[in-house]
This record gives sequence, structure tokens and C-alpha cells, in this order.
Amino acid sequence: MILPRLISIDTSIFGKLAKDYYSRNIKNSDNAKDVVRFLNENGFIPFITIHHIQEILQHENEAIIFGRWSLISKFTTVAWMCSFEDNRALGSIYDIHQLEVKYLLESSDYDFEVLFKKFRENLIQYCSGESFVNKFEQVYSEARLLGYMDSKRNKEIESISHLQDKKVNDTKLSELSNFKLKSHDEVIKYIGRYEKRLVSNLESIGDIKIRDPSRVAREFVKSIISEALPLYSNTSISLYESFVRNAGVRMDQVTPNTTVGDLGCLAVYNSKMRQILKSLNIPENKAKDISPCDSTTWVIWEYLDKSMKHEKRAHGSNMIDKHMSVLALYVDIFTVDKRVKEYFRQLKNKNASLGQRFCNIIKLANYADLKSL
Repeated sequence: MILPRLISIDTSIFGKLAKDYYSRNIKNSDNAKDVVRFLNENGFIPFITIHHIQEILQHENEAIIFGRWSLISKFTTVAWMCSFEDNRALGSIYDIHQLEVKYLLESSDYDFEVLFKKFRENLIQYCSGESFVNKFEQVYSEARLLGYMDSKRNKEIESISHLQDKKVNDTKLSELSNFKLKSHDEVIKYIGRYEKRLVSNLESIGDIKIRDPSRVAREFVKSIISEALPLYSNTSISLYESFVRNAGVRMDQVTPNTTVGDLGCLAVYNSKMRQILKSLNIPENKAKDISPCDSTTWVIWEYLDKSMKHEKRAHGSNMIDKHMSVLALYVDIFTVDKRVKEYFRQLKNKNASLGQRFCNIIKLANYADLKSL
């Protein structure tokens, strides 16, 4: 008896499989069809999320996108992650995080096996590949035409995030006592120089597909100025406390030894938590009951985020890679490229208890390797 297994196929590999499946080159087409037949006959069920579909829709060639949708229809069965709030819609890492937060707040004794079961019961739907395409192709194709699936924003966010100053990130919050806010004129001069450096850095190590580095830098600097204004308006508290609170972080979450880089991570975590608690109609103060290290979703995302910042250049696709990486806890087989495979190896060494929960993470060089599963 063949047991069905959920497999998340690396989107780059999937794209190559679709290309060859519909190739005029008979040999390439036969090879691709043989792989699809192998997956169907041996119980491998492709697992699909909104992140997979985002990648499918990123190509500018309509024929290539059509081929990728068409390939999905060739699978006897596909599994897709539904939204936590609406089981008719495709889900994302956000829905996994919602499920996890709700479970953590309701359970006094954390058991990942219980969370895993809740995921399988609540966030997975099954259907034929053809039914999946009929259900989602039109709506997401229209979303793409309206610009909702555009990857441009991902490239900009990843590029800005990539340009972090290690010296600044390593600065301890206790050192803020040695600083004082610059005057208005000093800030204007500094911002002007910073914006020029930012443009240069975006051109040299940002995503190579960013079309207008000057605009990206200008908009980012504008947002910095807006977010920094409260530091000048609230003079009744210390710069240390004002800096922490302005980042959206509670004072109980930091110590004088917390670094600026750590503060930034906490700011991102808290922002996600506020959004999730609001969606669950749970008071915001309940965030205190969950530590960042309690959330496997956050631990995985944060580790890959930090690791990817050491890459030579930023890549907009890294954002989707980070989102999909959480699936390594919930599917049976998670296929990745050499780079992401190494990040998981490092994470497993650093966090052995978490690593034990990972599924079979497999590095794929090409789609033919799927036949060796």
C-alpha cells in the first residue's frame, strides 16, 4: 500500500518541470512527463500555498505562466493550504502563525504534535489538480493583472533590509545614554548624505531587478523621517526608553545589553503579533504571554532572515523562501536549493529540538532528482 506524502516542490524546479513538460523537444517533454507520472503513481501530493502561486505568477511571459498552471492540472491530487479565517481561500505563513498563536494562548502545556494535528485538520484541503486550477487560476490571474501579485515590492523590501550596518546593529541600547539627538539642520544634512549612500548600495548589492534605486531610497528615507519624529516630540522620557517604545517594543522585552539589531527583530515580531491578535479578536496585551522563542514560525523565519542578509546581494525571492521555509515543519518532504538546505543544516545544529521536528528536507539540482525520492 502506497502512503500519500505531501511534498512542497521548489518553485524554480517546478518552473523547469513545466517548461520541459510542454517543450517541443520530445526528449525533454518525455522526461518531464515521466517525473509527473512517477509522482502521481507513488503517492506524492504537491502541496500548494499562496507563496507557491506568487512565484508561478512572477514571470512576465503569459505562455510560461499558463504552462505552470496547466502542469498543476496534471496531478491526480494536490493539497493546498487554506486560510485560517476562510477555508475557501489560499493560505500563507500568516495563517500558520495565526493557528500557532491561538494554540499557544489556549494551551498551558505546549505539544508540537497537537499543533501539527491542528494544522493538518484545519489548514489543508485536497482536490484534483484540475479542480485546483479551475478554482484559483482565474482569480489569481486577475489579481496579477491588477498588480496585487507584483514582486516589485518584495525586491525593494529585501534590498533595503539587506543594507544593514553591522556596527549599528551591534550597538547596545545602554550606549544610547552617551548620545543625544541631532539638531534639525544636522539631521537634514545627514539624511541627504545617507540617501546618496543608500542609492549607491542599492545599485551594488540590492536586487539586480530594482528599476529605480533613487525612488526606493527616497521613499525609504521619507518613512524614516516620519517614524523618527516622535523621538523629538517626547522629551519627558530618556532617549533609551523613547527609542525602544518608538520601535513598538515593550520595555520588559529589552535590557541595556539588547542590541539595536535585536530591537529591530523584536519590532518586526511585535508588529506581526499585533496584527494576528487583532485578527483573532484577542486583546493586544496577551502578547506578553508568548515569547518569540515559543513560536516555531517566528524562530524559523527569523533565522533565515538573518542568514540571508549575509548573501552578497539581496534577492526579492528571499522573502517567499523565508515564508515557505516554515512548511518544513508540516509537510512530509520539503525540497529546496543548495543555499536554503545549508541554512536548515545550520539551524538544526543550533536548535536541535526544533530540528527534530523538520520533515525530510531534500536538496534538488533538477527535477529528475524527484524520481529518487
